[in-house]
Amino acid sequence: GGGGGGGAARPVLTTQSSDEDIFREMINDERGVPRGVHTFLGKSFANTFTGSDCISWLCTTLSCDSKAAKVIASRLLKNKYFAHLSSDKIPFTNSCFYRFSLDLSLKVLKSSTA
Repeated sequence: GGGGGGGAARPVLTTQSSDEDIFREMINDERGVPRGVHTFLGKSFANTFTGSDCISWLCTTLSCDSKAAKVIASRLLKNKYFAHLSSDKIPFTNSCFYRFSLDLSLKVLKSSTA
């Protein structure tokens, strides 16, 4: 580890924050949802996260309970901020693997560099 100054301060997010603001923080490499390589149906997928990691991150970041976090996660999934590894028809569950929408990530990151 080790410090290193500068960088934008972490925005204060709540359950009332916009999906885009929440998503921007989610994809942050340092503070966002922890991502790693997960194996699904015999294939390895890099840069993916579990539903339960997403829920605990939302609870911590938005200072909410897991019920509220699941509502938000389900909405982000429905609005295609991230997708299930195998299908976009599956409701959000803690045990599934997800990955961020690359198109949206690039768009959001581009709009945040002012």
